[in-house]
Amino acid sequence: MRGIEKEARLAANLLPAAIAFAILHSMARTSSGLRTLFVVPPRMSLLNRDSAATQVVPLVGLASIIGNIKSEFPETAFIDAFAEKLSFKQTLKKIEEFNPDVLAFSCLTIQINDAAEVAAAAKAGGKPPVTVVGGPHASRVPMDTLAEFPAFDYAVAGEGELTMAELLRLVADGSPASGVKGVYSISPDGVRAGEPRSFIDDLDSLSLPDWSAFNLDAYCASFRLKSQRIRELCVSINRGCPFNCIFCSKIMGNKVRKRSIPGVIDEIQRDIRDFGAGQILFTDETFTVDREGVVSLCEAMISSGISDKISWTADTRPDMVDDELVALMKRSGCFFLCFGADSTDDDALKIMKKNARAANIYTAIRMCKAHGLQTQAAYILGLPTDTAQSVRKNVSGALKVNSDFATFSILVPYPGTKVMEMAESGNEGLTLLTKDWRLYGKQLGYAMETKNLDRRKLEKLQRNAYFRYYLRPAKIRNVFRIADVKMVFFYFVSHMLKRLGVKPGARLGGGPAAQ
Repeated sequence: MRGIEKEARLAANLLPAAIAFAILHSMARTSSGLRTLFVVPPRMSLLNRDSAATQVVPLVGLASIIGNIKSEFPETAFIDAFAEKLSFKQTLKKIEEFNPDVLAFSCLTIQINDAAEVAAAAKAGGKPPVTVVGGPHASRVPMDTLAEFPAFDYAVAGEGELTMAELLRLVADGSPASGVKGVYSISPDGVRAGEPRSFIDDLDSLSLPDWSAFNLDAYCASFRLKSQRIRELCVSINRGCPFNCIFCSKIMGNKVRKRSIPGVIDEIQRDIRDFGAGQILFTDETFTVDREGVVSLCEAMISSGISDKISWTADTRPDMVDDELVALMKRSGCFFLCFGADSTDDDALKIMKKNARAANIYTAIRMCKAHGLQTQAAYILGLPTDTAQSVRKNVSGALKVNSDFATFSILVPYPGTKVMEMAESGNEGLTLLTKDWRLYGKQLGYAMETKNLDRRKLEKLQRNAYFRYYLRPAKIRNVFRIADVKMVFFYFVSHMLKRLGVKPGARLGGGPAAQ
């Protein structure tokens, strides 16, 4: 893992902000000549451990931005260094080869440090590009992100299709973009500028996502073996979520904004015809939040013949499915549903403001099994009132639910969430341990601990949860459909060494240590 010291050294090499703004004015290029490169940063931090899953999906949000700017800015490219498993040096080399005028990053909270390090190194070269950061982290705390990471010139918060187009026009003209809604900046004299942009109500007014810039061979379809080589593309049918769970930052807002079903069908047919899609992942926060819309979509997929050409999967809540709907989804090509169960205890669900009952997940999984759908249930450990006993009880409940797959995430205080607010103030027994964003992964327990469970205890409980769930004859084979084999082996060996009392780094046997 690259150290903070190196990031600071690279950042110190940046041109002064005043010079950077002067360069903006001197660029003065036509829109068509502006070279824009979008980048997902490489795996340089503990995200390696947090992302042991083999399913890395192409980002539909970035594809949508590219699709909505490429006609005006044709010299637009994309590098997913994470999916392509590029190193830091390989990523920089690709950036240098493209020689962008604008270098834009999309990243999660756990990736923000990595993106800043790449941005700082890119700006330390011959012709520093204008750097932009977007994605969930920057959307929730844009000003804090710019103040913490001076390698970024601008932060784009929220939906990026219209915002990036306006930003790029101003960069092409050599003008600062401080007046664009949704764009945040800090001027050389420290003046902060930026205001939120309203959400896009008419989603059908947007162009379709453009996958032509993606190396689609770098991705593996969800819940499939790599050897199956099925191409999966992502589709969104709505944006926004009406619920108020304490762990979610809800960057798409509370209002559910819907696309027309004919528009969604056109997109899926295009993905099959032009990009060879064999599987669709619907990326909506709660796919079945609009039951009527899902029914119309499923019926359209059946009548159009799409259901004979592809399979699909989606995420939803266990209280938002019913037997009739599950049966229709199955007929339309659905083979897998992921449920945000979170807990098998009603009191825990109340703490999370889930507005659901534990019985819902049992019912949902039974319905799916009856109709031949595979399932995954996601659970959260480390709630404010959790004890070792309550965590074990939650895991025991998960065993009874008996979905095909299960995840056990440690509660993370992401910026902009109620959990972060509670942890920062020390309320409800939560203690914030760090704001080193590299430690903010769902499979890591380094960011926060509770009054009853310290970090090490939480990690041990999480580790035991996975072993209890998957070291069963009927489940162990499923591990290799969702997790990297090398990471599973490392995780298993580490666990066994700890059980034997062997400290990390200790040698087994009397021979010399391997070099």
